[in-house]
Amino acid sequence: MNRWRDNRQLQLDPPWTALSSVISEPLQASITGAPLEDARYLTHRYDRLRQEVETQAVEVIKRQSKCKDPSTSAEISIKLQNVERKLNELRSALMALGREAITAMLSVKDQRQMITFQKLLTMEEKEEEVVDGGGDAFVLRQLQDSIDSNPNDSLPHLNLGLILWKEESKEIREKAAEHFLVAAKLNPHNGTAFRCLGHYYSRVSIDYQRALKCYQRAVTLSPDDSESGEALCDLLDEGGKESLEVAVCSEASDKSPRAFWAFRRLGFLQIHQKKWSEAVPSLQHSIRGYPTCADLWEVCTLFLVVLPALGLAYQRLGMFTAAIKSYGRAIELEGSRVFPLVESGNINLMLGSFRKGVEQFQQALQISPQNLSAHYGLASALLGLSKECTSSGAFKWGASLLEEASNVAKASTCLAGNVSCIWKLNGDIQLAYATCLPWTEEGLGLETDDEAFSTSIISWKRTCHSAAVSACSSYQRALHLAPWQANIYTDIAIASDLICSLKECFKQDHNAWQLPEKMSLGGLLLEGDNSEFWVLLGCLCDHSALKQHAFIRGLQIDVSLAISWAYLGKLYGEEGERQLARQAFDRARSIDPSLALPWAGMSADIYARELTPDEAYESCLRAVQILPLAEFQIGLAKLALPSDHLSSSQVFGAIRQAMQRAPYYPESHNMNGLVCEARFDYQSAAVSYRLARSAISTFAGNVPKSHLRDISINLARTLCMAGNALDAVKECEELNKEDAIQYTRNQKRTQIDSNRSRNLCSPSTKLL
Repeated sequence: MNRWRDNRQLQLDPPWTALSSVISEPLQASITGAPLEDARYLTHRYDRLRQEVETQAVEVIKRQSKCKDPSTSAEISIKLQNVERKLNELRSALMALGREAITAMLSVKDQRQMITFQKLLTMEEKEEEVVDGGGDAFVLRQLQDSIDSNPNDSLPHLNLGLILWKEESKEIREKAAEHFLVAAKLNPHNGTAFRCLGHYYSRVSIDYQRALKCYQRAVTLSPDDSESGEALCDLLDEGGKESLEVAVCSEASDKSPRAFWAFRRLGFLQIHQKKWSEAVPSLQHSIRGYPTCADLWEVCTLFLVVLPALGLAYQRLGMFTAAIKSYGRAIELEGSRVFPLVESGNINLMLGSFRKGVEQFQQALQISPQNLSAHYGLASALLGLSKECTSSGAFKWGASLLEEASNVAKASTCLAGNVSCIWKLNGDIQLAYATCLPWTEEGLGLETDDEAFSTSIISWKRTCHSAAVSACSSYQRALHLAPWQANIYTDIAIASDLICSLKECFKQDHNAWQLPEKMSLGGLLLEGDNSEFWVLLGCLCDHSALKQHAFIRGLQIDVSLAISWAYLGKLYGEEGERQLARQAFDRARSIDPSLALPWAGMSADIYARELTPDEAYESCLRAVQILPLAEFQIGLAKLALPSDHLSSSQVFGAIRQAMQRAPYYPESHNMNGLVCEARFDYQSAAVSYRLARSAISTFAGNVPKSHLRDISINLARTLCMAGNALDAVKECEELNKEDAIQYTRNQKRTQIDSNRSRNLCSPSTKLL
């Protein structure tokens, strides 16, 4: 770079002058020489003669048109012959003159080539002299001769100083500075001399004040001089004069639109001052001068701090699409940068593009495997992508993504174990895994016994319970690091409630506060005006009065809180207050139609609202589409039976998901059997009925015998439809035995009751 700049300053040195003379002198000789004058004269004569030929040709055409008339006289014919003869003479003269002009031009070319060849020979001889006597010595001698012959010319002083500046010796550079000083005095408008003086004062004599003045003078004379401008700003930066640096860049950018260095530096300073809207146009303009500078598209190391540039400015202004484009351009220019990949991934997370975020965070980790931001972003992106899969019903895929996210989060805790947000993220992943992991019925068929079924569900529950305990531990670690974070208390409350539900623990004392309730109260102690915390307390506690108080308190804080209205409607429905429940559900649905619980409540209140089966089914289907909860899905299957939608794919998908999330519910297996039977899949229906019967005997507790009898009837019917008559007969025989036993018991009970009544009505023998 320095060599190129020095060569640029030596444009008028003797070697360059000799090279220019090789081109200019032959041209000058050809312009002033006799051959070119002759060629010009012949060309001028040729143009005039060509015009005469064209005029004569027009005259011949006119005469020929007149001669076509039969009444033409002999005089007209003679005139036509004369005109044609003159035209032929002019044509012959034109051809001869053209040959002479071509010969003259060839002679001019030969003369120019000969002069050029002679000048090249002379230059080669001079170069041999330079090689023999030393190139620098020759140039120095030529420049010194120029100075001696014309001492008032600043250019030889400048060129001589530039040659001397190449040397590393301090003494020689001082001599170079003397020539720079003379050049500046002779020509005060030469910015190069002041820039070189600035280099001398800043690097050799270490006089920063004079260096600042020289650089400032150079920038004033030539605002496009990036070297002087950068050096001036560096000195101001070292001196802590940020305001002066901004003033210099602003002045230079106002004077010249090609002062790209000033626009770039000004943009970085405005980013440092968090003036995002002002930084964007400055950086955009500077990109025109530095289109391949990755720092402008992404970041630049300035003030010993990594400052984001155009992409970060767009990001802070909320222009996420433009920010992604800027970061993408920075990645194209230099793919080894981690920052644009991480920031692009973060923006994609905010926009909900989790797949793109995962790809970008993975690329960042390939470049920097120990980057904490990339680890955190990748775990967050995988968590978001798993939630998308879960909401669409792909529980198994979502669980596999959560397993990968858990590994990334654990690696993050190893890199920085004292960061609260990392532990909270790990807790979120484990909690999502505990609620997302599906139960699979692989290996279970018609011959499955109750023990195998129970073992599979207990194993599945144990896995979910372990994930919930791990989530609770991570939340507790995050709370230990940041006890002022109220939302961590609520996270622990939710995880603790899930642990209790998986362990099926029952309260010994209904008046005692349980751990989920205590933790939700801890969050309320820190943020008592948080309406969502009050709703959470109402969902976790078991006291009806406290539930109602919590929901109403949440509505007092935020009357438009739809979730609070929905849970209040659910509470009123459980208490038998149908009118209040309907009003609460209607209010919640009017505030937020995307909430699932009001739609489910409306479908459950089918008789009070006087809904048709189809209307109830559509309402429940809307709830299932919004939130695929097992209770909603089982309810959808029950409503599909009277509305003739039992064989639809929507009901089939919903009940299959309900089986995966609530395999211990007998209703899920029974309804799955009915759906399969409606789809003529009798084999799968028989398996589901057997699983439903196993779930009743293992997990349902005290269930009426009629439920078990209904499932057995469904199983016998399905086996008969499937062509398995022997098993169907066995099921019918078992039903007959149970009916006979039940009939005998009823008869005995009736006989005992009649005997008791007879004895009471007969007179006592002791009274006789």
